[in-house]
Amino acid sequence: MTTAQPFSFHIDPGRPVSTGCNDPMDETLGEMLQTIFPLHTDEAILEWHGRKTALNYKYDISMMLEDILRLLQELDANPSGKSVVAWVSNSFPYRWEVDWMNGTVSIRSSPLDPSRTGLPGIGLISGEIRGFVAEWRPVLNIIRSAAMKAGYDLSRFQDGKVLLTLQNKDLR
Repeated sequence: MTTAQPFSFHIDPGRPVSTGCNDPMDETLGEMLQTIFPLHTDEAILEWHGRKTALNYKYDISMMLEDILRLLQELDANPSGKSVVAWVSNSFPYRWEVDWMNGTVSIRSSPLDPSRTGLPGIGLISGEIRGFVAEWRPVLNIIRSAAMKAGYDLSRFQDGKVLLTLQNKDLR
């Protein structure tokens, strides 16, 4: 049996500080992140084939979070499948085509604007689903911890329950 190679990507979650603020008007996890993280704090660094991209918690990750949570949920719920996600943030304007089967996931990343070919994070990665989830878990833990510290009830958000259940669940 052939073992999948480790991903050629890594996420350093950084050590962002949170504001501790809570806005009861926040309706999405993205809005919540914009409330609890200041603009100028540590960023997560996504490394794709050795090229690094900074992801700001307040803006980039706030735009990506719900898609990432849904993707992780799909990877867990279905032994095989395909999904496409796209983000329009200034720092991470990418489209991911995701395919998975037998515990392995492949992600093809391309810029939303094909004229911006100099962007890092382009190309294909492939590896174990567990490896993909393991790279996101520290980022999700930071978000969950900051939200709880600010007094948010994560279960009131559409994907908040997914964020809570992924904490201890060992995905494929």
